[in-house]
Amino acid sequence: MAGMEKFRAIELETERFRLIPIRPLSLVLPTLHWAEDRDAFIDLGWRPSGWTARRWWRHLRRLTRGSRMCHGIWPKSGRHCIGLHLVNASALSRSATIGVLIGEKDWWGKGVVAEIREVILEDCFERLKLERVWAQAHVRNLSSVYNHRKLGFVHEGTLRSAAIASDGARVDMLVFGMLRAEWSARRQGAS
Repeated sequence: MAGMEKFRAIELETERFRLIPIRPLSLVLPTLHWAEDRDAFIDLGWRPSGWTARRWWRHLRRLTRGSRMCHGIWPKSGRHCIGLHLVNASALSRSATIGVLIGEKDWWGKGVVAEIREVILEDCFERLKLERVWAQAHVRNLSSVYNHRKLGFVHEGTLRSAAIASDGARVDMLVFGMLRAEWSARRQGAS
């Protein structure tokens, strides 16, 4: 990754989903209701309340600037975006943090994250030539913890009392990481 000019979101596809680089203005109104559900994005560390259409639009815009890319998650069988996948890269360290928001609860527990993360990780390690990808999940988000483990992420640490759950309790954040060599070994093992 010689420079950030190469770091642009491209359209990706899985068996059930299309991941399309977002156009913030077109997503504001259809997705604004996601901001009302604190549980939907607690792992991302976003503000818990006070979202207006203008503030949401400005936030979505920031997700596509500089070293960040954001994909909308679109079911091939539907016409509405059901979530977002975020990548924030560092050209200097050749690493990125990733995060996901499944805003439409009808899709929770249906394997969306595991399916889309496969192509996101492939894009990060193969096209963008990153050396490390990491993410975090609060300890109560068992599906997120499960998804990271299933994909081969390593639990690298625990940030004690680092987040506030929807019930107001302080909870630990778990940090997961994957190195390029681990991704390659996993891919070769699957062949």
